[in-house]
Amino acid sequence: MRNRSAISSVAMIAILGLSAPAKAAGLFFNADLERFEHRFARNAGDIIALEGTVSYGGDKWKLLGLLEAEYARDKSAWENVELQGRWSMPVATFWDAYGGIRHDTRPHPARSYLVTGLSGLAPYFIETDASLFVSEKGHVSARLEVEKDLLITQRLVFQPVLKVDLAGRDDEPINVASGFVATEVGLRLRYEITRDFAPYIGVNYERKWADSGRLAVDHGEKDEVVSLHVGLKLSY
Repeated sequence: MRNRSAISSVAMIAILGLSAPAKAAGLFFNADLERFEHRFARNAGDIIALEGTVSYGGDKWKLLGLLEAEYARDKSAWENVELQGRWSMPVATFWDAYGGIRHDTRPHPARSYLVTGLSGLAPYFIETDASLFVSEKGHVSARLEVEKDLLITQRLVFQPVLKVDLAGRDDEPINVASGFVATEVGLRLRYEITRDFAPYIGVNYERKWADSGRLAVDHGEKDEVVSLHVGLKLSY
């Protein structure tokens, strides 16, 4: 019942977000479902992954809500659920600074964090998001996410993605050890039927490093997973 409730909540958020009207007076609403994909892995169970953003604001400030979630089909359970709320404002050409909160409901036990960071376009139009987190227990961690769209044709787009997580201290209950925690590399090929509707295929490689990998294995997880995926990108 809890899993059904969680799925229903995510669906309702998406429906309400995609149906909300944009505001006038220079303030705009935007919703993006960057990832809605099914991952197929030989050495691990199938995963349904979601990554979406809703934003409201203008040139001087924005409020953002971010969701990242992974649902394990073999376990019929959410393995990772991360929610963020951010206040963002421009600090340089193509760059915004932000602050806010993050709350992870999965894995257990839940964790809450203060968040600060920078997002924008690095040289060669590389989309970059660098975040620093401080948990309720005083643990400091960081994350770097980069991606780039490479146009093969006007509609066919190749997108490499890199995500790196680091931690300053051990947090063993959630399988985190200090140092490099995990990396994720994805390669996606999408076809933009319209700018707002684009199916894609790709491959994903995830690796948990050193003691973080050992903790994952000790808890019955894989420290290295290669998966193929099919998905859909939506915008409003």
